[in-house]
Amino acid sequence: MTDSLIVAEVFGKLHKNVLQSIETLECSQGFYRLNFQPVDYIDSKGESRPYYNITRDGFLFLAML
Repeated sequence: MTDSLIVAEVFGKLHKNVLQSIETLECSQGFYRLNFQPVDYIDSKGESRPYYNITRDGFLFLAML
């Protein structure tokens, strides 16, 4: 497992761009639900922000784009 924040950091991308890539993936709903779990985190300002927990298969699919 990894998450969209780590993916953005490791690949030198903006987190908002990683979120957009995940949300516009062309895959089945079943694959999407199994491999990309939407969750929230609290940022440094105390605000709730979205991110995704990503499985290995989801990461491989995302990285192939």
